[in-house]
Amino acid sequence: MVKLIEILKDGKPSDGSPVKEDLVSKVCEAYVDLYDRHGFSSPWTGYLAKMDEHFIGSCGFKSKPSNNRVELAYYTFPKWEGKGLATEMTRRLLEIAHNAAPRVLVTARTRPEKNAATSILEKLGFVCEGDVFDPDDGLVWEWAARTKPRSGW
Repeated sequence: MVKLIEILKDGKPSDGSPVKEDLVSKVCEAYVDLYDRHGFSSPWTGYLAKMDEHFIGSCGFKSKPSNNRVELAYYTFPKWEGKGLATEMTRRLLEIAHNAAPRVLVTARTRPEKNAATSILEKLGFVCEGDVFDPDDGLVWEWAARTKPRSGW
């Protein structure tokens, strides 16, 4: 089972796990930068995904909700891709969002093409709402979770 561990404002995992891997360290640093730009507001933060004793990826929210919307993102470390773990991470983020603010619309953005990321979102009940311009990524598809979380989310 995948466990999500919050990345604190100082970039350290909330459970005290040591960060030994360079990729994990870079993810934590990236969230500290994100917190500096958008603020730190738990639970609308970044998370390390851990399975057994291995960090398998990261996921989180880009900022706290604004205009009754919040955007999530997820990334599986290369060694762990293709095992359904990103789906589990995203499912857990939906659960966090629903428990914290049930009426907030959860969104995600992907490259404007069918790929693994779009398959994950479709599997979890997201609907593609069309093209939007993202200041960081250019033209992307925006997705919205239009269904309420099912049991187990």
